[in-house]
Amino acid sequence: MSGSNVQVQVISTAEEFTRLQAEWDDLYERAEAPRLSQSFEWLWYVWETLALPAGGRLFCIALRRSDRLVLAWPMVIVRHKRLWTVATSLGSPEDYAADMLVDNSLDRTELAAAAWQTLRDRCRADFVHLERVRTDSLLHHVLAAGDARTVAVQHSPFLTWDRYKDWHAYWKSRGKTFPNTVDRKHRRLSELGKLSFEIATDPQRCREMVEWTFRRKEEWLVRKGVTYSSSVGSARYMFFLANASSRVNTFGQLIGCALLLDNKIIATQISLLNPHMTENIHIAYDFAYARFSPGLLLDRYVLQWAFERGIAYDFHFGTDDRKRALGNANCDVVTSNYYRTAWAWVYEYLRLCRSAQLVRRLRRWWFSPRRCEQPPGTETTRLGRWFICRLQLVYSHKSRAVRSL
Repeated sequence: MSGSNVQVQVISTAEEFTRLQAEWDDLYERAEAPRLSQSFEWLWYVWETLALPAGGRLFCIALRRSDRLVLAWPMVIVRHKRLWTVATSLGSPEDYAADMLVDNSLDRTELAAAAWQTLRDRCRADFVHLERVRTDSLLHHVLAAGDARTVAVQHSPFLTWDRYKDWHAYWKSRGKTFPNTVDRKHRRLSELGKLSFEIATDPQRCREMVEWTFRRKEEWLVRKGVTYSSSVGSARYMFFLANASSRVNTFGQLIGCALLLDNKIIATQISLLNPHMTENIHIAYDFAYARFSPGLLLDRYVLQWAFERGIAYDFHFGTDDRKRALGNANCDVVTSNYYRTAWAWVYEYLRLCRSAQLVRRLRRWWFSPRRCEQPPGTETTRLGRWFICRLQLVYSHKSRAVRSL
C-alpha cells in the first residue's frame, strides 16, 4: 500500500481515540450501509461502559490517505482466563464482530488487507478472536484469504422487502399454516383485553423496557436450568443497554418495541435502529401468556412497522423456529481465531481436547448398557452410531494435527 500513499496509525489511548470522533463521523457518512454499532458514539459508549471496566486496552487501526481517514477498525485487547491476551472487536456481547469502517472507494479490499496486516504485525496479543463475522462483510473477505482458523459457524436470518409489493404479499408468502396460526392466536389474545403496539424512543421508556426484558430473560434461564449467559444476568451490560438510548442518537438509536394487553407489557423487543436497518438484539415475553405466542404477535407488528418504512430487519444470529418462519434470506456468521504465539496454540490444543472429550463422553453414554436398556422402539439407530463415531474421528484427527505443531 506504500504506492497508494496510505499512512497507518495505531491508537492505543482514550485521548487519541476521542480526537478521532469528527473524522470517524465523516467516514461513517461516506461508508456503504454501516451499522449503528460501527458509529463512534456507540463504540465510545461500549469502551467506557464495558471494555475499560473489564481491563481492556485499546488497539484501533486507522488508515489515512492525504490526511483523510479512509479506514477505521476498533479492537480491544483483553485477558482470557488470566492466561492469554486476546485481541477482539470493540463491541457489546450481542454485537456482530465490528467490521472495518471503510471509505466507499474502489480499493476497499486493499485497504482492508493493509489493516489486517497491521494487526498481525503490530498487535502483541497471543491471538486474535473475531466472534460472529458476517460472511458478507469486508472483514470476512480478508479473513478467508488469510490463515485464520474457523471455530464456529451460525446462521443469521434477515428480511428485506424488495420482492413484496405490499404487506399482505409478504405475509401470504410465509405459507398458509403459519400466518393462520399467528392470526388465530392474535384473535384469542384479543378476547382477554385490548391489544396495542408501542415503539419507544424516549430514554426513560426504553430503560423500563430493557429492565422488563432482562427480568423475563432471567426467569427463562431459571426455568430452563441455564447457569451461564454472556449477557443476561450481567448488571453492567443491563446498565449499558438501559442508558444507550440517551447516549447514542446521532446516526441511530436503541429502541424498545412492546406488545401491551390493557396497557400492560406482555412482550418486548430491544433493537438497534438506523435509517436503513433495524437489528433485533433481545426479545422476551411474559410466560403467563406463552400459549398465545406473544413474541410472534409482536414480531408481526414490528415487521409491518419496518415494511411501511422500507427498513430491512435483521433477526441476528441463531436459527430458532421464529426466525426461520419469518426471514427470507440468510447470512452466515463465522467465529475465527488467528494464533500469533506458541502459547496461543496451547489454547487451541486445549480447546480441541475439550471438544474431543465431550464427544467421547457422548459416545460412552450412547453405547452404555443403561442406554441400551430402553423400551421397544427407542433402540440406537445405525445412523446414530455412525454419527457419534464420525464426530470422534474428526476431533481425534484435529487433536493429532495440533500435537504435531
